[in-house]
Amino acid sequence: MQTQTAWATGFLTQLLLNHLQIHYPSRMQKVNPRALFSGVEGYDSLKDPQDLLMDSHAWLPEEVLREVLLTAERLSGRKEIAYEAALDYFARSARKGEKHVPSIFEIIARTFDDVRTVALCSGLWGGAYTTFMRLQAIAKNPSDTELIVLAQCDSGFRPLLSSHFMLRGNYEGFVRLYDFVEEAHLDEEFLQYRVRDVVNEFQGYDTEEVGSERRIVERNRKETVAVLRAVQLNEERVPLIPLPFNLFGAGAETSIDAKEALFGGSILKPELKTDGSAFVRVFTPRMAESPDRPDPAPTAFRVIQGGTLRSGSLEYVFREGAIYEAPYSRYRFYWRERKRAAHPSVGLEQRIQKMTYLLFEYLQELKATQQRLLAYAAENKTLTAENGYLRREVQEASEGRDSSKPMGDSPAMKAVLALVRQVAPTDSTVLITGETGTGKELIARLIHRSGARCDRRFVAINCAAVPAELLESELFGYERGAFTGALSRKIGRFEWAEGGTLFLDEIGEMPAAVQAKLLRVLQEREFVRVGGNDPIELDIRIIAATNQDLKALIETRSFRKDLFYRLHVIPIHLPPLRERPEDLGGLAEYFLIHFSRRLRKNVQALSPDVLIRMQAYAWPGNVRELENVLERAVTLMPASQTMLNLEYLPLEIGDGAQTSIRSVQDQDRQQPRRDARNVKDMIDRMEWQTLVEAMKIEGSMDSFLRKIEWAMAQRAIMEYGSKTEAARVLKRTYRWIRKLEKEMEDKPSV
Repeated sequence: MQTQTAWATGFLTQLLLNHLQIHYPSRMQKVNPRALFSGVEGYDSLKDPQDLLMDSHAWLPEEVLREVLLTAERLSGRKEIAYEAALDYFARSARKGEKHVPSIFEIIARTFDDVRTVALCSGLWGGAYTTFMRLQAIAKNPSDTELIVLAQCDSGFRPLLSSHFMLRGNYEGFVRLYDFVEEAHLDEEFLQYRVRDVVNEFQGYDTEEVGSERRIVERNRKETVAVLRAVQLNEERVPLIPLPFNLFGAGAETSIDAKEALFGGSILKPELKTDGSAFVRVFTPRMAESPDRPDPAPTAFRVIQGGTLRSGSLEYVFREGAIYEAPYSRYRFYWRERKRAAHPSVGLEQRIQKMTYLLFEYLQELKATQQRLLAYAAENKTLTAENGYLRREVQEASEGRDSSKPMGDSPAMKAVLALVRQVAPTDSTVLITGETGTGKELIARLIHRSGARCDRRFVAINCAAVPAELLESELFGYERGAFTGALSRKIGRFEWAEGGTLFLDEIGEMPAAVQAKLLRVLQEREFVRVGGNDPIELDIRIIAATNQDLKALIETRSFRKDLFYRLHVIPIHLPPLRERPEDLGGLAEYFLIHFSRRLRKNVQALSPDVLIRMQAYAWPGNVRELENVLERAVTLMPASQTMLNLEYLPLEIGDGAQTSIRSVQDQDRQQPRRDARNVKDMIDRMEWQTLVEAMKIEGSMDSFLRKIEWAMAQRAIMEYGSKTEAARVLKRTYRWIRKLEKEMEDKPSV
């Protein structure tokens, strides 16, 4: 899930922050510059974020410019603040006596000393200030003070309305550098902006699709605010008019990209006529007369019922007749000049050409250098995070908290480990079940480390430990403004685990709403952040675990049946410790030696009495309880003692008061009673006809024997109070009893 970072120059952030500092100084005191970088990975350790924001030559991730724009709107209460800031910047730059360090763009503009030439270079200076928006200016006539200006954002990029206002402010503002210009305007003819993106900038509104119309509806009152209808754009052919002189100088060599950016290749590719002249096809705000023509124009949306969106003091008007969702934005740029002196002499003109070319080259090189440096910084941040992750893994391994722990040598655990070896190389979803403390996360980590994703992150989250209302944003992340307190974008666990493994522990505790979203992730392998619109593709392995009976939860409608079957691709059940007593000695010895080393003790072995008491104990907390018991015992023992005795065990294990009763009962149940008969004696003492009739009722010997098994299981459950204990005494598993119970429930009674 690698996406190319969009960049913007610090000139734009400097322009905005200077304006806010001058006109809203008290409000600006509340702005924390570091918070403007909080949603961007790799920038939380900046020594002085204010300096970077005010450096006109620096390059910043687009997310930072977006944060600055939103902050400016919030502080000023005006949606057009970016337009006003741009006008103010150039007005101060043109003011005589004003202390001001000109930007490279201003140097170029003053060097040309010509509005038309500077505007026709939009393809160059537009690309020099962002990597996500392309500009192009087209002249219809050689001498007109009017141009067509096109602006297009990259596919998939969702600009703010403030970017539109910023563009207008820059075009109408740079002409203030010339005292011979009386006025200038950049009027929109249609916009690329998506209606839904505009609406999302205001709280309390939704968009609805009704046939060919898009309606903007006030959420609470369900009132229609504005209506747009699908239309098709017409197109016109506009000849490309050459500049008054060659920007790059006679005979100068330059890249094809630079010439295309200047002469029409930035957005629209020039086409050649038979006479060698060039033209471009430009969409116009006029509607196509014949929608059914062979080469239909693209669909856009025209406002047929205007209205105003409001959020606090911010507002935006959907003007009747305005057009949105076009392939690019089109503006009409026009200005009026006073009479002035003719162009400079040819010699000076050539010097200007050369200097301008060098300035553009310098600017492009500076952009590439800055982007590389910032990319290195972000990469360094990522590597630092990975380093920290690996250090934690090594620390866990050194403390015995990883998958190097012994699992046990019982047949049950050998079967589990054999299954782990089979599924680890695959990307299949795994569902691990078992009582608390049986080592479900340990198995999940073992699967991760034995698979192809072992060099990527293993990210674990306990669904029961996160409040239900926060679990969705913790898993999927959220966008800035998604809810109260969401001041910046947050990356969720799914994105953090990209390329690796996500372990969802206690999946049975997941709220129903989050279950539905998780189901979509498993089906589509993509998700949307809370408060976001764009799907994000995923490449991760998912392992889930639970200590609950999910089938029982399905019956009570606490867990989705479709989600269960999506998770239940590879089921792995971990038996409790009491069902594999042969593993107890090895596990106890491992933990004893481990804690002895960690606590700098000299404990070497368990006394025979301790092992007997441990084997008689039920271990309801399983391996985790065993680990905690031995850590406590080793901690309390004197440093010189080498053998663990009963006195250091907890009361319920060490004094035998509770466990010895259980042990006597278990031993008594396992020993044959004095008056007990063998199976043949029991059959001989029963009426033969009764046995035959019972077998006839069941239909077959197999069904009859199955019914006897069920009767034994029911009696054992009644005697011992739980299915788990009954399964142990019957030398069966818990799952065997559940399967038998389900079989008997489904079988019609006779």
